[in-house]
Amino acid sequence: MMHYDAIVIGAGNGGLTGALTLCKAGKKVVLLEKHNIPGGYATSFRRGRFEFEAALHQLYGITDTYDGKKGRLREIFETLDVWDKIEFVEQKETFRLVMGDKVDVALPVSHDGFVKKLQEISPEDAEAIEEYQNICDVLAEEVDDIYEAMAENAPITKERFPNIFKYGTITGKEMLDKSFKSPIVKGVFQTLYGYIGIPMDKISLLLLACVYARGEGTVHVKGGSQAMSNAIADEFIECGGKIVYNTKVDKIIVENNKVTGVQTDSGQIYTGDIILSNANKLNVYVDMVEEKYVPEEVFDDLRVSAPSRSIFGVYLGLDCAAENAGIKNATNFLLPSPEKMAQNTTRYDVDIRQLSSPAGMLMSCYNIDDPDCSPEGTCLVSLIRAKTPEPWYNVTENEYHNIKMEYAEEFLEYFYSVYPKARGHVEEYAIATPLTFMRYANAPEGAIYGLDPHFKDLISNKLEVDSPIKGLYFCGASVGMGGFNVTLMSGYSAARRILKDLEEEGK
Repeated sequence: MMHYDAIVIGAGNGGLTGALTLCKAGKKVVLLEKHNIPGGYATSFRRGRFEFEAALHQLYGITDTYDGKKGRLREIFETLDVWDKIEFVEQKETFRLVMGDKVDVALPVSHDGFVKKLQEISPEDAEAIEEYQNICDVLAEEVDDIYEAMAENAPITKERFPNIFKYGTITGKEMLDKSFKSPIVKGVFQTLYGYIGIPMDKISLLLLACVYARGEGTVHVKGGSQAMSNAIADEFIECGGKIVYNTKVDKIIVENNKVTGVQTDSGQIYTGDIILSNANKLNVYVDMVEEKYVPEEVFDDLRVSAPSRSIFGVYLGLDCAAENAGIKNATNFLLPSPEKMAQNTTRYDVDIRQLSSPAGMLMSCYNIDDPDCSPEGTCLVSLIRAKTPEPWYNVTENEYHNIKMEYAEEFLEYFYSVYPKARGHVEEYAIATPLTFMRYANAPEGAIYGLDPHFKDLISNKLEVDSPIKGLYFCGASVGMGGFNVTLMSGYSAARRILKDLEEEGK
């Protein structure tokens, strides 16, 4: 039996920054990870001569904010001494939106350039565009500040968060319909709802605003998100922390309503008075903690929650350069024409539960911003669309491969309809279904964003890092929102909250 000041479950984004923050404060910390590498979704994998990015498309919080301040995530990386150990690649555009042959617009990456481009598209909406973008900026800043409030254990008050209280319950669709006349402007401002995973008629403006806070741009990571995960893990080890890979936590040990340690799948016991879990709250409360130690109100709160959507993804290594495949933009939202979209009466929440023909996708080509991310004369492409695991549950093991391949072919045909020059150039490929994410990330329903951050979930479950069980804290997508920058911020906030509690206890 080994005793530590803190035990961290899971080396995903939040677990890594949380473990490093505690270690920097002089705590003896062990980080237990079921995989053989750090990162969780912030990882990569190899096929042939290609190394594919598993999940990261655009990283927020690194470049300066719209008013010239340092990005919040950059400040955290500087504090944790990893800023100079990660190489970031600034992206040239925000995204390109294609809707059949009717709409094709690429948006600049800078704050002012983004606004001006939209004003050129719809001069009659010029003032409304500027006002709406300002709302996005101030809301996103307040959402970032929520993570600071979590660290301080400070209340979410109207005085500190006036815009959250003003706009928090308004849906994105309501605000867009109210603000703009141009359908293209509306389309641009709703494109990124997929980064949250909640449809426009249900997503809170509060959340939608976060992915439209332009600052001065977004970045990718040289070497992929795995390089970022490795840098944080290496710094943690250099500071005296210990990572144990290939180790799954089966049980959190609780005595007298206080954590005392964990038991792993091999039966090994690690003791400690603090446990920081990057694992999903559902996994923790249902699978890891004995039910008698979980207050009924915890289950009451979790009943309003649901795992976020998952995705179906096709990862391609092309044996030609991006320009030879006709690819000019890094981040591309490829959708049917407005007429076809209007004819489609299938609701979003129904469509994502079916293996229907892909009605659009997000296509990323990493070589546009980082030409060196694959061998010379080649390029990396990923195609993804929101899906849930339900259609796959009744697929037998013998059928799984063929059905997965057939559906991937439909994705490829959609891709080729926009990029015909890419046909015949696929050298390597990999396919991921929601079951893939269930298996590798141990995520409920293959969820890529933890629990859906509907407004009710934010209120009941996701604005606190502590728990009713003394010594048990949470980070990752169980806190606030899912996504890269916010989960990295969550670990830092949770660790600071732990340190604050320990200081108040005189420890």
